[in-house]
Amino acid sequence: MKRSQRLEAIVDLNRKNEKKALEALGLAQVEKNKALKQREGLQRYKQEYIEKYQTVSAAGIHIVRLLDFRAFVEKVDTAIESQEKIGLEREYDISLARKEWETQYKKTKSIKNVQSAAAWEEMKIENKQEQREQDDRAALLNRYNQ
Repeated sequence: MKRSQRLEAIVDLNRKNEKKALEALGLAQVEKNKALKQREGLQRYKQEYIEKYQTVSAAGIHIVRLLDFRAFVEKVDTAIESQEKIGLEREYDISLARKEWETQYKKTKSIKNVQSAAAWEEMKIENKQEQREQDDRAALLNRYNQ
């Protein structure tokens, strides 16, 4: 088996690793987007709740209800902060996944370059061999024709 053919198997393996790394990067981005959407949803919910509360409380409100409202808004704020932290963690995951993909991509490209160079060298050797054989046949024909 030629060297270029052996290297092709390694290139294929690295392409699979590169594809896995790219899929992991995509998954990390999806997870980050989920966290951001969840945070945005909580922020909208909080804003709507505050607006609803302001409408209801315009006529006056009991102190217990006011305290419940504030406690609930604090819980929503805590959930929003939690989602922001998750978003930052996912951003970190994305950066790690991107680095892994870039590493795999460069490795695949490097091995592919070596494989291409080996194939080129093999082709040059084959062409030289073929030329030698043609020259030898031509020389034999000249001997027999003389």
